[in-house]
Amino acid sequence: MAKKIMISVDEGLLAEIEDYAAKMHLNRSASFSVLCSTALQAQKSMTTLDELMKAYKAEKAAQEVKGGAGA
Repeated sequence: MAKKIMISVDEGLLAEIEDYAAKMHLNRSASFSVLCSTALQAQKSMTTLDELMKAYKAEKAAQEVKGGAGA
């Protein structure tokens, strides 16, 4: 169920959103939803990528320790 909210947006940002809405043939409300959803998904992806990189570096470090211990 969609909920109505009221927000304040910088005029420049609003102009960009309205341009996006026109190009995508969406109304302003739908544009906000699409752009917010896209931004949240991108943020989740970056967090996941960061976690994967940390795990990879930890695994690589552990393998280097094992390799160095056998020498």
